[in-house]
Amino acid sequence: MTKVVGVENFEKQVRELLREYGIEARELLNEAIPEAADICVKMIRSNSKKATGNYARDWTKKEQFYRGMGTSYVVYNKKRYRVAHLLEHGHRVANKYGAYGTTAGDNVIADAQDYAEEWLYDEVSKKLGG
Repeated sequence: MTKVVGVENFEKQVRELLREYGIEARELLNEAIPEAADICVKMIRSNSKKATGNYARDWTKKEQFYRGMGTSYVVYNKKRYRVAHLLEHGHRVANKYGAYGTTAGDNVIADAQDYAEEWLYDEVSKKLGG
């Protein structure tokens, strides 16, 4: 859409275009952020350790509101939140005779977060026009 604007109205028109762009971007983010949280939860569930399946099943998301900033989502494990840090970053392993080694972290949470962030960026930029 081409619009002819005089020099005296140029600043006003640019401000109006930026305001409209900001509103559109905010609406797209409000639609895409819950989807990104769902993707993150699904990815963590599918890649988590599954000895009994309880740890993977307990991953969920929760919506949080920030005054003036819109909404955000937190992905967390409902029942086994203490184990998440140990599995992500590794820990020492001990038996009744003392420590005998360490286990490496599996980075499932970090990988899911990175993938969800990239997906969100790609989705919003695609909808905004590249």
